[in-house]
Amino acid sequence: MGIKAAKLALTATLALLGALLAVSTTCAFEPQQPNMYELMGKKISINYATSSFSGEPQMTVRLYNKKFHFRGQQIRVTPTEIGDLVNVTLKQIPDLESLILTMIIPRINLYEDRTVFDPQGSVMFETQAIKTKSRTTIAGPDLVRGVVQTYKYIDLVGKASRVEFIQPGSSLIMGEVTLSPTCPGPQRPGQICEQPFAGATVQVIDEWQMVVAEALTDREGLFSVEVDPGDYLVHVETEARLPVCTDVPVTALADGKVFVSVDCNTGIR
Repeated sequence: MGIKAAKLALTATLALLGALLAVSTTCAFEPQQPNMYELMGKKISINYATSSFSGEPQMTVRLYNKKFHFRGQQIRVTPTEIGDLVNVTLKQIPDLESLILTMIIPRINLYEDRTVFDPQGSVMFETQAIKTKSRTTIAGPDLVRGVVQTYKYIDLVGKASRVEFIQPGSSLIMGEVTLSPTCPGPQRPGQICEQPFAGATVQVIDEWQMVVAEALTDREGLFSVEVDPGDYLVHVETEARLPVCTDVPVTALADGKVFVSVDCNTGIR
């Protein structure tokens, strides 16, 4: 290898090491909390979203052959040491009784097993729901003789995930950014020479060369941005000469999602 070629290879390697060091020292990735829970048990299913298009929580409960819908302040959440207690009232008969359903939602950190098609990495978990029947009278529960509340416990299994809620008419651009090659010299069979480009600045550029949205990739190199329908370029902004990232054209459709993959060449040979 000539002196000039060796200098170029060394420059490329140092640039890559500097980028990786900057990412590892400046990007502190926090766990994401789920905003969607899908639970099932014997003769019951529950879909609970802590947010929605309108920004308020929503829940649908199917119990036996009945279906209940709740939203906003109808869903009451109490944080406790054992998790969040999520309460909804299934039945209310004034001066007689009420039936309350309580879900125990444990804290779940979404870290691993993330892909562009499942950006937050769904997590399976087990928990319980409690049906509480409370008796009362026209003068309140103090005049009830004996036990005021009775409980029925229901085993549940479910999936926790994080979804992106977009405004009606908008579009969601989701994607991944990778660095390659990350191995110097010839690539050996079975050797993986690419890795996520964490902490990269992703810009969405419209036909007038204006940046309409911007996001940082997470530690898995994933990103998502909400835009109006239209034609765009997905561009990764880099301060150094390397890596060199390929711009990706994309068409965003109303009420839809589009997935892109951006490759950034490290210059390593």
